[in-house]
Amino acid sequence: MLPLRTMSVPQQPQGSQKGTHTPRGAQGGDSGAEVKVVIPSWYQREGYIKAMANLIENELKGFDCPEEVMIFFSAHGMPLAYVEEADDPYKAKMEECVDLIVEELEKTKITNAYTLAY
Repeated sequence: MLPLRTMSVPQQPQGSQKGTHTPRGAQGGDSGAEVKVVIPSWYQREGYIKAMANLIENELKGFDCPEEVMIFFSAHGMPLAYVEEADDPYKAKMEECVDLIVEELEKTKITNAYTLAY
């Protein structure tokens, strides 16, 4: 028997319509169960942005010429075709997240080329 109350903690910072609807769907549709999404998205939170920028900065130090490294952001959580067809906010949130991380990196004089791929 499934619980009548469920707390969802998405592990995808940008969130998605599909991802947020999953907990209710996992309980068999509109079963009357109470579902609370604790943190719907956190892609723009300062702590997350700083943590990602710090991780990138630390990893760049392992390269002989860190300034020549292309930073590759991978948005593999949702197929691009689904995001575009469903008018899902995931793509816009992902692009904003990358912009925020790049802005944070630029504060530390890291201006590497970067790309975002789906």
